[in-house]
Amino acid sequence: MNTQGNTSTATLHLTVNSRLTQFLKSEFMLQQAKQESAQVIATPQVMTWGQWWDGWQQAQLLRGVLPLENLPEKILSDFEAQSIWQALLDEACEADDLLLLNPAQTAKQLYQAWQYDSEYLSGQRGGSIFQGQYLTEETQLYLRLKARYQQLMDKANLWDASLLMQQRLQWFHDLDDSQLVVQLHGFDDLTPYMKSWIQTVEARGGRVALVQPETSSDSVQQWYVASDESDEAKQAALWAYQSYKVLSAQTKIPPRIAIVAPDISEVEASLTWALDEQLFLHESQPLKLFQAQAKPSPFYNVSLGKPLVEVPLVKNALRVLDFAISHSNKGGEAAKFTYNQVSEWLVSPYTPGDFIRRQALDFSLRGWQWAELSIAGLLAAFKKVRDEAAEENGLRLSAKPPKALMDSLYALTQPGRFLNEKGGKSLTAHAFYQAALDVLENSGWANSGVGGALNSVEFQQKQALLKALLQFSQQWVITGNVQAGNEASHMKSLTAVEWLGKFRQFVGEQLHQPESVSGAPIQIMGMLEAGGQSFDALWVMEMTANAWPREARPNPFLPMALQREHQLPRADVGRELHYARALTERLAGSARQVVWSYAKQTQGQLNLISPLIDKKERVTANAYAPQGYQTLAENLFNQRQAMEWVEDAKAPEVPLGDKVPGGSAILTAQSKCPLMAFFDYRLGAKYQLETVEPGLRSNHLGTLVHLVLENFWQEVKTQKRLLAMDEPALKQKIDLLLDEAMSAMSQHFNAHYLALEKKRIGLLLMDWLALEKQRPAFELLASEQDIELDLAGLKLSIKIDRIDRMADDEQALIVLDYKTGKASLGDLMKMPLKAPQLAVYLHAFKGETSTVKGLGYGMIHSDTGIDFSVVAESEEFLPDLYKNKQANNFAKLSAKEGGDYDGASWDDFINHLKQAVWQLAEEVQQGRADLRYEKVDDLQYAASLLALRLPEAKRFLVETEEESEAVS
Repeated sequence: MNTQGNTSTATLHLTVNSRLTQFLKSEFMLQQAKQESAQVIATPQVMTWGQWWDGWQQAQLLRGVLPLENLPEKILSDFEAQSIWQALLDEACEADDLLLLNPAQTAKQLYQAWQYDSEYLSGQRGGSIFQGQYLTEETQLYLRLKARYQQLMDKANLWDASLLMQQRLQWFHDLDDSQLVVQLHGFDDLTPYMKSWIQTVEARGGRVALVQPETSSDSVQQWYVASDESDEAKQAALWAYQSYKVLSAQTKIPPRIAIVAPDISEVEASLTWALDEQLFLHESQPLKLFQAQAKPSPFYNVSLGKPLVEVPLVKNALRVLDFAISHSNKGGEAAKFTYNQVSEWLVSPYTPGDFIRRQALDFSLRGWQWAELSIAGLLAAFKKVRDEAAEENGLRLSAKPPKALMDSLYALTQPGRFLNEKGGKSLTAHAFYQAALDVLENSGWANSGVGGALNSVEFQQKQALLKALLQFSQQWVITGNVQAGNEASHMKSLTAVEWLGKFRQFVGEQLHQPESVSGAPIQIMGMLEAGGQSFDALWVMEMTANAWPREARPNPFLPMALQREHQLPRADVGRELHYARALTERLAGSARQVVWSYAKQTQGQLNLISPLIDKKERVTANAYAPQGYQTLAENLFNQRQAMEWVEDAKAPEVPLGDKVPGGSAILTAQSKCPLMAFFDYRLGAKYQLETVEPGLRSNHLGTLVHLVLENFWQEVKTQKRLLAMDEPALKQKIDLLLDEAMSAMSQHFNAHYLALEKKRIGLLLMDWLALEKQRPAFELLASEQDIELDLAGLKLSIKIDRIDRMADDEQALIVLDYKTGKASLGDLMKMPLKAPQLAVYLHAFKGETSTVKGLGYGMIHSDTGIDFSVVAESEEFLPDLYKNKQANNFAKLSAKEGGDYDGASWDDFINHLKQAVWQLAEEVQQGRADLRYEKVDDLQYAASLLALRLPEAKRFLVETEEESEAVS
């Protein structure tokens, strides 16, 4: 860069951005250190255009040259000005019956039109410059709102950025007679405001020079055509690291290496991952994925701010405020949130309480399947289950709630915070600010982070949020009617919910970037930020025709002809081409080594090379040779040891007398695949995180059906009493029982949805009871009976849904299991046994098994209908309307010659089932865990399907068979 001009403190150096300011300061001070022997080096005057104006205005006020009475009531931020434009737009939409998809974005474009109009089109109040132009509906709308905006600003004595700049230029012209020596750095385009200021400076005898960066006369230009965006990012990252190693070895001064792209946000993720991979492999820098507290890399820095609203710590704060405000405004249980909203807060590192225990609580919450819940309801449930150590409506906790978490929930449910002194909901901005601070402090928000105490980055994020909250409390927001002539109101009557919505929009406009590591040798930046700087090596990415030059984006509210005539930013393709060409030429000379690259395709779309570098002959002659990039996965794969296959089908034995999880389900899994049973139940894969759905899941339906039928038969007892009930009485009884069963759900699901579900389930149960009336006479012996079994040394907990006793034979029992999903009695009849659940129940009767005359399923399902699926000793124990009576009448099966049960008695069948269950229990206890299955469909619902490694197992079996045949 050419810095040989006047670098003394008397020269004012104005830069196009803050990054260039930092670079020039370090360069100038380094030059002074080389040229002068003084130990104290004066700081050169290097700053951005905006920084200089702020300092100049402050100096004039301190000198008394600029009286305070000349200042407005308030200088609005861009957010404040946009909020006024949005209020004006909302009023116009209401008056003209307009519908807009995104009013906030439209208001932003209107404000941009006003800024362009003020600077480039002189902002005449009468809009005379628009006369003779074709005025679209959009332009006419802008002109109407512009007039109202100007009247409002005059009446309230407010200035926005444009009005302030116009006044500053006038002050500078009238009040300042100093002769400035100015150098402009990195400016490829001078705005009308800058031109006006320069004209005033030069009219007084001052000097303004546009400094062109020094270009490298021996610059080497290379071109790389990547196969796709991933290849481009990998090669750029590897080149940057290799350049850093080479240049660092050549000089003691840290090298300046840059990777530049038109849109850094598009390449940031793939580029930083590739850099992290190389730094992990070659510098042992830990991957961010495995850092408890991710820290900025000392090797590279990305100059890309992120909207504050997207920062996880800030998201957590907004959720905390949402909880507290909703509870305060809607009152306790009425303030509902989705499970995902609560879960996101519960497992956030910025929520107080032990992180592992909070994760365990979230695991419990998933099992509860509450689609909607309130913070007050969650607090009450945690407290009830914790204090009573009880299970209420199927609720239990995987861990005791941490005290800090409970304190936070108490703090969020404190009433009255977001009410005014009279108990109303309208608050001033300052009152909202104070209440929000109180909530964040008392709820324990962000007192700790991912790895314990907040690290530097997290602390900066927290301070940025608190600063934004303070700034927001000082915003000038218009409310109510804004028609010309009415008084504007200054944040007087908004509810906390409205304030929170505006605050969320406000932090969405705030870009945040933590302070980067100083002197990071690899800088990743946008094209504009690279302007005016020099580097030791430079890689320019994304040189596609779509990305560079940028596409034109004219403002939709200003006439196109005026935008082109006055050369407004992004007005047309010609202006963008001229701008991009100047910047491209400057970048080409900003380093001794420059690599230009583009991807031939991006996400499957073919790309063309940018016309600014499309010189095929030189691209071919100066092609960059790609380096051998090795990913972390490839590196680990190459270091792998030779794999030796060993068949190990033996799991640890279950100690005799120990309880196994899953009840009869573990035996069902053992019958289908022993390895699946071991993974799913003994290792716990079955108990993974559940997905919480907005509606009732099948297990909810099953719980409701079981609960209603249990309560119904506990009261009715016999089929005789069922037959005595007419349909209206029966329906009334079912409705009452459903209301009781669904009462707990009313807090966690939509009321209209629950009403529809109640109607559907009610009809289903009425159909079921109608079928019950067709059975041979019976009475209830037991319902939902919990039993502890001892099978082959294992303890199992089972629950038998229903045991009926036949009225004509008190020794005859029928065992039923309700099924609200798919089930087939055929698997019970197979040999070997494939559905042992019903067979397990037989062991509950000990020596009384001979009294069981039938067992099977009560099918209660909306899709498949209502039916019995029962096998019984004889026809007299089967329902009259049972569709498969012939097939599952065991007397018929045993009389069938050549059948599976030819000549067998009912007792033989029962003993066969009991023995099969016992053998399965022995397999589990002894640790049999081989990958054995009849068909792949038996494994389709395995929670451990990936761990079963079916493809590898199949290949192993094939190789083993081939080896055996070769030996033979």
